[in-house]
Amino acid sequence: MEAVRARANQATARAGLATAELAYRDARPTAPFAGTLANRLPDPGTSVTAGSLLARVVDITSLRIRAEFSEQDLAHIQVGSPARIVVESHGLSFGGYVTAVGPAADPASFLFPVEVTVRNDPEHPLRGGMVARVEVVTRNWENAPLLPVDALVDGADGPGYYVVEDGTASWRSATVIARSGDHLVLGDGAAPGEAVVVLGQTRLTPGTAVMVEEQP
Repeated sequence: MEAVRARANQATARAGLATAELAYRDARPTAPFAGTLANRLPDPGTSVTAGSLLARVVDITSLRIRAEFSEQDLAHIQVGSPARIVVESHGLSFGGYVTAVGPAADPASFLFPVEVTVRNDPEHPLRGGMVARVEVVTRNWENAPLLPVDALVDGADGPGYYVVEDGTASWRSATVIARSGDHLVLGDGAAPGEAVVVLGQTRLTPGTAVMVEEQP
């Protein structure tokens, strides 16, 4: 009888030990991934209940950025499209790619959500909460002429620009197919290397004498 009681006590003790070991392990929470502690909510020594939020751990080796694009742009965006993320406040630029394209537009803005993933730069890291401009490569043009945005003029027959030929202004109709920063991508008909008027062009007419001044 004593032997049976001893075995029962031993089993109870082992169960109690297993419960205590489990509680001890649970008292030292660990994140399921390697990261950086973003904030710690309770102060040391504070009593917490099960399910309480203890800390926020982030992994910024790569970041996902949510941007919105119009229906016209979405036709040229797909998963895997190359992208560029620009943080103007810090003068930083990062390369990335599209990882998801939303199936429905926002009912308020009528824009489609697009997710871009970027690999972080350890020397100049992006951080969660930064505001960035997202540029997605939708189409490529090789050897396409670029026109400064300021050179474009609304003419009677449509948009165009003035070039200098033999000291006079000559009109060129412009077919704009895209914009890249401060330049417009022109379609067929533009001649690369022409001297384009970018100042005072709104006061010109074809044949007006033009004097080119070189800036130091």
